[in-house]
Amino acid sequence: MARAKKRKREEEDDDIGYLERVVSIDVTQVTEHFISVPAELAYFNERYAENLRKQLVAKSRCDNARATVYYTIKHEHDEEGKRITEAALAAQIELDPEYMNAKAELVEAETNKQQAKGRVETVHAKKDMLISLGAHLRAELSDPMIKRLAQNSKETSNPDGFDGLSKQVNIIRENKKRGKRNG
Repeated sequence: MARAKKRKREEEDDDIGYLERVVSIDVTQVTEHFISVPAELAYFNERYAENLRKQLVAKSRCDNARATVYYTIKHEHDEEGKRITEAALAAQIELDPEYMNAKAELVEAETNKQQAKGRVETVHAKKDMLISLGAHLRAELSDPMIKRLAQNSKETSNPDGFDGLSKQVNIIRENKKRGKRNG
């Protein structure tokens, strides 16, 4: 049991580390990020589906444990000719160790499902940010000065053109900001 919990924690740590790498965006590699998002979504959706399955199995076990305990207690009282109120029956069910264990497993499974769902939503947010970033970059690239810089960068020895272009775009941005402040 302790090994299983340790392995689960290690998997969660791996998931969180992977998620941190997934959500970080390098502006110079927007295309690569767009390409990787479907695979990242597939990975985290698969994890969510697995946690959803575990939650549904745990719910079924919890329901079965409740029904078994209910039947056992009700049957014992009926055989003895004793009557039991629904409130007393419900209280005995809640205190039954088998039911308590099943309920604890259900809570754990529901928590894991919610965490997995949050990770899927995080990757969706990344996708939305990339769409917004792509639109912003397209708008910037429509600036004639930046177009000339991009063309010049392509003609230089730098094959991807990003290092020099990024520096030049930042200089233009700063100059525009200064112009707005001064003007």
